[in-house]
Amino acid sequence: MKEKPLDFAIGIDRSDATLDVCLASLRAGSSPRFDKLANSPDELGAWLARLRSEHPEARVAVAFEMPAPDLVAFLCPRGWLEVYALNPSVPARFRKAFNGSGAKSDLLDCEVLAQLLASHRDKLRAHRLDSAAMRRIDSLSKARRGEVDRQVEQCNRLKSLLKSSFPQALALLGRDLHAPMAIGFLRRWPSLQAAREADPEEMAAFYRSSHCSRRDVIEERLRVVAESVVLTDDPAIMDVMELRISSCLDHIEACSRAIARYDQELARRYAESEDKPIFDSLPGAGPALGPRLLSAMGEDRSRYSSREALQRYSGVAPVTQSSGKKRIVHRRYSRPRFLMQTFVEFAGESIKWSSWASAFWRMKKAAGMTYNCAMRELAYKWQRIIYRMWKTRTAYDEGLYIERLKAKGSPICAYLQDSMKN
Repeated sequence: MKEKPLDFAIGIDRSDATLDVCLASLRAGSSPRFDKLANSPDELGAWLARLRSEHPEARVAVAFEMPAPDLVAFLCPRGWLEVYALNPSVPARFRKAFNGSGAKSDLLDCEVLAQLLASHRDKLRAHRLDSAAMRRIDSLSKARRGEVDRQVEQCNRLKSLLKSSFPQALALLGRDLHAPMAIGFLRRWPSLQAAREADPEEMAAFYRSSHCSRRDVIEERLRVVAESVVLTDDPAIMDVMELRISSCLDHIEACSRAIARYDQELARRYAESEDKPIFDSLPGAGPALGPRLLSAMGEDRSRYSSREALQRYSGVAPVTQSSGKKRIVHRRYSRPRFLMQTFVEFAGESIKWSSWASAFWRMKKAAGMTYNCAMRELAYKWQRIIYRMWKTRTAYDEGLYIERLKAKGSPICAYLQDSMKN
């Protein structure tokens, strides 16, 4: 059945207070109409309602620049609209192509968006909403990551405070300053002076109750407390520093509680997904990365037309620029950051659980590749596998993949054999 042609193209450019809207009719001889609305759902909703009442059978598409999750959430439920959420670089380059002066305004931007939609809609991809269940998993994963980032920020702040007042604590607490042992220790002994006043047996009992049972480790930490030199005894510094450390611990504990709640809700929602067994089969995809990979791929199997489309959209695939004898390959700067982080972080975790991923990592490091480049290359290979699993709804099989590598004579196999000898 032949698709009905588009009747109207809408471009929306927004600022904090206003929305500039261009309504372009695709009928010959029609001029675009411009409106300035308050940036509120009431005004935009009323404007769309008037358009729908005037043209109840019209086919309408609307374009705007990302990031605009509120506009996506507002417009997508209106089934009569085709929604296009565009990378800001796309309309910017389209504007420069036909406006050599470089002039720019909100009115011009909304017109450019409408013109781009009217003339090149076949090269753009309409935004389609996943199910409510999938959108919930995606939102929970992003919110959880936000809490993790805030916790990391507070841990870095705490580390800086300890370096300025109690540097020995970094040897007494281990690497994870958000761990219950570290929090409990600093609550009781926020300074070296306070730790020295404690009974050594009391401190040893604290370590044992915090699952640190090695006698040599406990004795070494007690020795550090007893023999270390105090950085400063100035009460004007130490009294304030203890308050700052306590405040920092409050923030870290609040983040830990929030992360635990997100983990609980994510586990419940993730368990309801039909695709859960696919992503659970991936080595290293635990309770945090499993839901993130699920939401990265989504439910719509037509979302990515090929594995290359997934690799390009996520930003994992490199960009090649060549002209004559000049050829430059670099990473993608314009990309969905959280989506790329999901695949790269999974690649990092897979090294601990997948023998071929570990071998690939060692091969790239032996070739002199940097950490970030090697991670992106590993993520690139994992995306090919994940795309195939997702399309065919098939669980991952490590043994089968390694057999395929051997059959193709992959150079990874040499490093696989080395790991087996070791």
